[in-house]
Amino acid sequence: MRRIRVVSRMKCKVGRKNENVKSKVLLLEKSAKNSSDKINKNPSQLMSPDTVMKEQKGSCFEMSTLLVSFLIGSGYDAYVVSGYATREICANDLSRYKCPLLNEEPQEEEPKIEVPESKYVAKPVRDLRSKFLLMMAEREEAKKKAEEEKEMEEERLRIMELEKPEPDPLYGWRVHSWVLVLPGKREIKNPFFIESASGMSYDIPDTNYLGIESVWNNVNYWVNLQICTNGCEDLDWDLTKIKKWEHLLVGEPWNQRVPNNNSYQDESDSVLQEKHLDMPMSWVNQIELPNDRYEQRYPNGSKSINYYKAMCDLYAPYLHRDGLIWRIITYSDYEQINPEIIHECYKYREDCLQKKVRYLSTDETYEFYKRGRDDCIKTFKSYTTDENQQHIRREIDFYYEARYDGLRRLEMSSEHMLEEFKGRDDRLLRRYVSVTTSERRASEDEDRRTYKYVKEEYERNPAIAADEDIASREFCILLNQIVLKYHYGPDKVTAAFRRINKPPISDLGDRLTYDDSFFVVYKPDPFAEADRKVDLYLLMMKSLQDEEMTLCHIRGMEDELYNMIHTRSLEAAQANLTVSIFDELRNEDAKLGMKEMERAIQEKSEREVEAGIDFLAPYLIGRDRDEVLPYDLALQVRQKCLENYKQTLVNRAHRMRINFEELSMRLSDEDLLSKSSIDSEDQEARSEKMRRSEIIFQMHILEKRLERHKETAVRRYKAVQECLKYDKRLSAIHTNK
Repeated sequence: MRRIRVVSRMKCKVGRKNENVKSKVLLLEKSAKNSSDKINKNPSQLMSPDTVMKEQKGSCFEMSTLLVSFLIGSGYDAYVVSGYATREICANDLSRYKCPLLNEEPQEEEPKIEVPESKYVAKPVRDLRSKFLLMMAEREEAKKKAEEEKEMEEERLRIMELEKPEPDPLYGWRVHSWVLVLPGKREIKNPFFIESASGMSYDIPDTNYLGIESVWNNVNYWVNLQICTNGCEDLDWDLTKIKKWEHLLVGEPWNQRVPNNNSYQDESDSVLQEKHLDMPMSWVNQIELPNDRYEQRYPNGSKSINYYKAMCDLYAPYLHRDGLIWRIITYSDYEQINPEIIHECYKYREDCLQKKVRYLSTDETYEFYKRGRDDCIKTFKSYTTDENQQHIRREIDFYYEARYDGLRRLEMSSEHMLEEFKGRDDRLLRRYVSVTTSERRASEDEDRRTYKYVKEEYERNPAIAADEDIASREFCILLNQIVLKYHYGPDKVTAAFRRINKPPISDLGDRLTYDDSFFVVYKPDPFAEADRKVDLYLLMMKSLQDEEMTLCHIRGMEDELYNMIHTRSLEAAQANLTVSIFDELRNEDAKLGMKEMERAIQEKSEREVEAGIDFLAPYLIGRDRDEVLPYDLALQVRQKCLENYKQTLVNRAHRMRINFEELSMRLSDEDLLSKSSIDSEDQEARSEKMRRSEIIFQMHILEKRLERHKETAVRRYKAVQECLKYDKRLSAIHTNK
């Protein structure tokens, strides 16, 4: 097996353990592709990881070294690998892989409510069909299914044959470098590969990696002595086995050495006696990744990747005004001519938009929002229901926990409206509305739609009898009827219902008289008492009021949907992005505040330096400010100034003690009052408690101030002494000494 030679400078020393940068690694531009005449040669020199970070380009060896530096700094057992790979891996060709960003997220499934099985179950109806005919039908269906599976398998094989890459004349000769991560650290259980140019991980038996010549990191350099006839699948990754991995530096690294438990010598002494060699210190610079370079992510802030029937465009945050961070367009053909679906992902949007999916063939649009919107939208789906694209159907899911009405889902079309609720106090589950017009009004001034049928469904309330608990309420507006259907009672085959024939509008009012023709009542219990006329009359009036309130609610919901559409159109036309308070690059308010604070501190320090504190000014009244005092007068002024300053510090501490004692007496008085007025009203007790807490807080502040005064008094006194020592007006004291 060929041995690769070490380049002019040892590769191991190019890598550097880096612990002070972010754990995420920038996806660098794949700029170097091996030419045909150098496809089986190692690079003559390598750029340092710091240079690769600055240039944002490099060969596969240089990018692997950079990635290993990040991984080792993050605590992984990582190595740079030099070996052989397929043409697609060497050219960073991902056109045969599905885009990893299109993995479908698991949808939240609602918990299934288990219905208890009834003790009495009716016997199933006897099946009178011919068993022979059923057997023949099943046989025919199985035969048809087998033919379909065979056709699908043939189609799959045909597609695989079409997608099979062309033969590579340099197969097995293409030198490539990638990253190896071994188990043992950071809860890694199995070894795996990482392609440094794309950031994708691969299993060890992957057929794209054909063989390994050597591996290295900042500790040592190992040469592979194993045969790679089956690629990397059968390799033993225990680097301490010298029959399989020949290491350049004699001895194992410090973290891999096994201590001799039978020896009485210290471990460090035994290691030094063996005279093992360690890797010299790296000469490359520390990798630095400032925030602006980290947020740029890609060269010039954008990158395009060609996946299987998809084109992925990646963008840096805040590069687009609408917050777009990636866009994926999927195609129906290999040439990427006929687009099918457009996926767009957004970030930092004020309208909380996260993702948008558009199906070009059916003109369907899905929008996904995170929590935080005023209208609590979760997903917004819109699509046309006819060929002329005039009738638009909209389906909206809400975060029902944040809405006051518990609305979970809303469907609106030209023919109906459906509302689904959850967690309401009135136990309303859904409301279905049928309309007569076929188009939604285009503005607020146009006529409203006409409703012909409304149905509301309620869940069971165990606190009410089944014959009085409404299961559904139907407002038949065109038939001028209201139908109330109730829940099924225990062991009942039928359920109660009441049909109300609404009186004419002219008869409604205070003079309305009861008539038996207004009601049709059915009760499953033949021995139940008949309803009183008063109860039926009150039920009819309540139902009429509920109908009016329901129609008002439906009109309000249509207005709310219109406002949602209008707001979304404004948000799409002019999207606003949010900026974190921790963002030093874009948070202008924080930057202005910090600059204003720095300016105020600088001005204050300048004023203090210019003005200064003249401790001798009170003792030199009537004299020139810069006059040099004689020895006796200077000594007298200095002594008097120090005595007065010392007395000032003592008086300040004395005042704090007096204030503390006064507060202590007030606190004791409050305790006596609270004991004497135990049976007082709650308002007085709360006010006494507030006064007591205020006194305790003031005592705590005084105590802290007194402690700080004691700590700084001596230091301040010495500072005044030093200030007077270097005062030119008192220079006679030091010259006479």
